[in-house]
Amino acid sequence: YSDNMIYRTAGNTGKEISVLSMGGMRFPDNQDIVDSLVETCVEQGINYFELSPGYVDTSCEILAGNALKPFRKKVHISTKSNFKTDPTESHVLKRFENSLKALHTDHIDFYHTWFVNDTNDLAEMEKSHLMAMLKLKEQGAISHIGITTHMNDDDIVTALKSFPFETVTISYNLLNAHMRPKTIEYANRNGIAVFAMNPVGGGMLANNYDVLNGLSRNKPFSVVGAALLFVVSNMGITTAINGLNDADMAKHSLEQIKHLDSFTNDDAKEIYAAFSALGPTFCVGCDYCLPCPENVMIPRYLKMLNQYILGGIDNVLSTYKKHLAAGRIKKDNRPENCTECGQCLPKCTAHLDIPEKLKQATELLIELEKLI
Repeated sequence: YSDNMIYRTAGNTGKEISVLSMGGMRFPDNQDIVDSLVETCVEQGINYFELSPGYVDTSCEILAGNALKPFRKKVHISTKSNFKTDPTESHVLKRFENSLKALHTDHIDFYHTWFVNDTNDLAEMEKSHLMAMLKLKEQGAISHIGITTHMNDDDIVTALKSFPFETVTISYNLLNAHMRPKTIEYANRNGIAVFAMNPVGGGMLANNYDVLNGLSRNKPFSVVGAALLFVVSNMGITTAINGLNDADMAKHSLEQIKHLDSFTNDDAKEIYAAFSALGPTFCVGCDYCLPCPENVMIPRYLKMLNQYILGGIDNVLSTYKKHLAAGRIKKDNRPENCTECGQCLPKCTAHLDIPEKLKQATELLIELEKLI
């Protein structure tokens, strides 16, 4: 523990978790940088590290395992098993053994199932996948079982009611806070810890957009700070999992968290009102809308639309050029190919009118093409 950090009890687990934690999705594939990043975080009191065997092109656990080895007794490690790739007990056990080896540990503190798209997946998982996780917990190899998901609010509550999950990791930030009240209320009432991934909107809220600068105007915190503080000011959230990729980014986030004691409900309301004025228009990038029967790469174009809404045409132009150079914008995956079949609509965790958004994205591409 560190005097520089605030800790909260993670539901009925009894574990004290730092309100700011570290996510490994954005680790650079460089051991020296990850070593420095992890050391900075641990020294400042971060004690929860959210990892996955699939992050960083499958290198995440190896990078984290090497970096965390000197600090293992001071930290809580969380990693995952993907239901889609690990459907049976033998798959889960093999995945788990590989994780233990990569992480240089004999147990996992928080083991999460993930890539759970709907309640149909949950019913299938209970036949073998989740049973394997329970066995590992009974053997003492896992301390706590959780679920990581982008499902809608009602489906998450159904999942929490149907299986003894001790933690739930959800996307929660200024973009989608209005979509998570039932999950947080049910989890808190039943002693289930709530971990917030994407607290800075997958990095979207870290950009220097003029429209976002008002979130921190005349305040002691930055735009990133406003996003993080908004999340952890909700006492129903145990920790905000911040995806960090270098020590400077970590230091900035850690400095912002120090403002939590002086961050008021009025601050949270003011920030949320300023952001909400932009409208519920943002794709959160969960990819649940895919695959599209017409092969439209929906998230790619809606995230470009996000950039346009927040930063204007000049802001999205560089992204468009990168996609063009990489061959990611093709005739057969463009937004105008949408037939409005509606298959994506019930899958959207942000409840967006995706066909309408794709029409807007088509218009945006036309304007961008004029600038090339």
